[in-house]
Amino acid sequence: MLVSKVSCSLLAILLGFLMVQSCEGQSREDFEWKHTDYPKSYSTSHPDTYCKRMMLQKRLTRYVCKDINTFINNRPVNVVQVCRGRGIPHGSDTDSIDSFDMVICRYTGGPAPYDCRYSGTPTHLRIRVTCTGIYPTHYVTQMR
Repeated sequence: MLVSKVSCSLLAILLGFLMVQSCEGQSREDFEWKHTDYPKSYSTSHPDTYCKRMMLQKRLTRYVCKDINTFINNRPVNVVQVCRGRGIPHGSDTDSIDSFDMVICRYTGGPAPYDCRYSGTPTHLRIRVTCTGIYPTHYVTQMR
């Protein structure tokens, strides 16, 4: 009985660690896949529909409906420049000097994986990313 409780506790700790690692330790390819869409795949005249389609296309609703995701509608090479001199260090992250066209998608309801609904907000803002070497690997936030 004690062995099974210890095994379950260790398993829970390991799973928690892996979940944190999967969120923080993205590769540049993961970052690009999750956060860039150029040229824009769908019109933003219906940003809610854009978000639903993009979240499905990028498989970001495979297990749960992701609360929020931002799609940067700019050339990936321009986004990479944030980590190559077109950014200002901010703690362990980097703030972009330039602003980017983007759509911020916020979950509004519905079950995963196919019926997650999103509210999309097109905007043009600066971004904050985590750089690993000369590549962005984690999207932190957007700012004015």
